Formats: sequence, structure tokens, C-alpha cells
Amino acid sequence: MRVTERAQNAVLHAKEVAGRLGYDRVGTEHLLLGLASEGEDVAARVLQEFGAGLLELREAVAAQYAAGVEPEPLPPDRGPPPWEPPAGARLRRVIPLAQEFPLPLGDQLVLSSLEFWSDWFDLRYGVVYATPEPEGELPRPAVLGGCEVSDRAGTAYTSPHSSSPNYGMVRVTQRVFVPAPPAGTDLLELRFRVPTWSEEAQIVTTVDLP
Repeated sequence: MRVTERAQNAVLHAKEVAGRLGYDRVGTEHLLLGLASEGEDVAARVLQEFGAGLLELREAVAAQYAAGVEPEPLPPDRGPPPWEPPAGARLRRVIPLAQEFPLPLGDQLVLSSLEFWSDWFDLRYGVVYATPEPEGELPRPAVLGGCEVSDRAGTAYTSPHSSSPNYGMVRVTQRVFVPAPPAGTDLLELRFRVPTWSEEAQIVTTVDLP
């Protein structure tokens, strides 16, 4: 089965919405918001016709969270287990990055640092927004998608956990990657997805590991 580009974008938007709201998994409410964000898609038009457009759905989800409604947890046999740092973890080194990249709407991506621990590493980066926080309880539209890390050895890095504030003109994200880079790794490539309404761009940079 071939997944269309709009379906992929809807899932991407759903993951971003879930992350901004502080959830590590995508629920049905996030998928609905992702579908509604694809304004020219058939599903988005049907939702709009039934009075469930993007604005209405955002308000409904915000009202649910304000009322303390939590999504049902995944069954034990589905989904990854929660990530927890191992006992006795040690900080090995910190590499400052201090790199800035413009985003399509005038916002700024700022790479702060890489923190290498015994069995994993943290990437810290922030988004500096060019416009004030929207009024009300609605989240900002996503200006930055996921991040992938690679090295010359082809290590399979995964990101089991990330955290960032939901509000503010500057939002700093801490993203965990496992495993730690193998001994002898001299360079990491960081690749950020930048969602736009017309296409998905990328920001790519490399970090030398002394």
C-alpha cells in the first residue's frame, strides 16, 4: 500500500501536535488535528463540512485538556516502553554548538549543545519565534519537525524521548538519542525537518567530535 504525501504530512503534523502538548505518543485527537491541517485534502474538507475544521478541533482538544481528560495508556504489548536514564549515568563531555538557522516564517532555529552521557547523548536546541504568542489556548503552528542524527559508520540512532515547553517566544528542546556514538566517531550529521504548506524542507549541519 502506497502512503500519499498528504497522509504522511498529516501524520507528521499529528506527531508535532502531540509533542507540543507534552505526549510521547499520537492519539486520535492528534490525528484529527493532523488531518484537518491538510486543508485541500478530502478528509479535511469532510471534517470542515461537518463543522469540525481545524479551529473547532483545536478548541475542542484544548477544552478536553483543560478539563483534565487524559488519553488512555497504550496496552503493555504495544508501543515502546518509557525511556529512563540508567542508574549511575555519567556526563562524559559537552560540545557547545552556537549555530543559528533561519526558518521559513522568520523564526530562528538555534542549536545550543550536545551532551554526551555514558549510554546516550542529548541534543539541546531552541526555536526563537518572530511573532508573539497567539492569544487564547491554541498551540502555535509547527515551524520545526523531527530531527535525525547519523554518522559515517551508519549507527542506528533512535530518539526515545524529548521535552520542550508548550508556550513562550523561545522554546528550548532537549532530545535524547541512543546509543552514545561509538568510539572513534569523529562527526555527526544533524538533519531537521522543516514542514511548510507546499513542501518539506530540511536543515542539515555537521558537528565535529574532538
